[in-house]
Order: sequence, then C-alpha cells, then structure tokens
Amino acid sequence: MILPYANNKGFFSVQFILIFGVLMILLFGFSFISFVAQAKMQFRSVCLTESANLQKKIISFERQLFLLNALSTALDIQYKIALAAVGPPPGNAAALIRVAQIQVQQFRLARIQRGIITAGKTMIITDLIATKAKIHTKTRELSSFWAVYLGTVYSVDAFRTEMAVRPRTSGIAPNYELKPDYKAIQTVAYNWQFKYFTKPESQKVVDSQNAFSLSCAIQPDRKDDLWSLEIQKDKYF
Repeated sequence: MILPYANNKGFFSVQFILIFGVLMILLFGFSFISFVAQAKMQFRSVCLTESANLQKKIISFERQLFLLNALSTALDIQYKIALAAVGPPPGNAAALIRVAQIQVQQFRLARIQRGIITAGKTMIITDLIATKAKIHTKTRELSSFWAVYLGTVYSVDAFRTEMAVRPRTSGIAPNYELKPDYKAIQTVAYNWQFKYFTKPESQKVVDSQNAFSLSCAIQPDRKDDLWSLEIQKDKYF
C-alpha cells in the first residue's frame, strides 16, 4: 500500500507545481498589462494637462501683444498727420518736433512688443523642457516599482512650438496678427517612446518584452476673439 500512496503524493506534487507555474505566468502577465496601461495613462495625463497649460500661456502672451494694436494704429495715424504738416524743406519746426515725439513713442511701443514676443519664446522653451523632465520623472518613478522584474528604456521628444504671430502693418511699431497656419506652428505635442523587458531572474517565470510609442498634441483655435483648445490625434513625429 506504500507505493500507490507515494505515487499519488508525487502526482499531486507535480500537479501543484504545474498549477503554481501557470498561476505565476498569469499573475506576471496581468501585472505587465497593468503596468503598461498605467504607464500609458500616466503619459497621456501629464502630456494633455501640460500641453493645455502651455497653450493657455502662449495665448495670454498673444492677447497682450494684440491689445497693443490699438495704440500702434493711433500712433501711426498721428505720425502720418504730423508728417503731412511738415511741408517742404526746411519744414515746419513744430511739426518736425511733433514727428520726433511720436517716433519716440513708437520706439517705446516697439520695445514692449519685442519684449512680449521674447518673453513668450523663452517661456515656451522653458515649459517644454520642464514638461519633458516631468514625463521622465513620472515614468522613472513608475518603473522603479518594477525594477526587480523589469528593465525599461524610454525617451521623450517635444514638437517645436512657436508663437504664431507676425506684423500686419509696416512701421516702427506695427500691428500684429496670427499667422495663417498658426494652428500648426503653435501646436504643443510630445512623443513618448517606451520599452520594457524582463530581467534574467524574471525570465525563469516569464520572458516578455514590448516597445511602443505614444503622442499627444493640442492646438489652439481662434474665432474672432474667442479661443479654444483642440486635442489632436495626428502624429507629429
């Protein structure tokens, strides 16, 4: 009676090992799927939130610039009137002084306009770098929970976003407007490439690796003086 008992014991031991192995494979497989889903969700959340915030900042700078158009137009009209009053050489002295005074105001306005544009460009560069760093940090933090089992490689690229403005009139301090293709120029977009692979110790249970690339993008839309943001599905990389 000893032999059948031993055989049964051995059979159940093998069966238990097989079932345990299958359960471990399923557990690891489900965990990897959960990890990938969480990583993708995290990227999209950070990307869309930060892209929308950057668009709002850019629009704020553009609004400041466009608000100066009324002053630009007023100074231009005053300049033309004063210039017309100068007359033939040597010209009306009072009108010449008035022309010079208006030009001083135009140069001051031009400095303010250029300052807004420069500040906007600097803000965009700083913001893009900060968001790329944030995506890197979030990905690293999530990957660290799986560092014992998984190796990860990832990178983040940012689309070259610009303030899509141009002079609408000529002169020292012109009016400014949006460029015709402002949506494409002012797109805020990021591309995230991610790869994971099981480490040698984990490969004894599950040998898995995968790589994928995700992008997110937000464009501005302006109708009259009303701005809105549009989430784009196109890939910009």
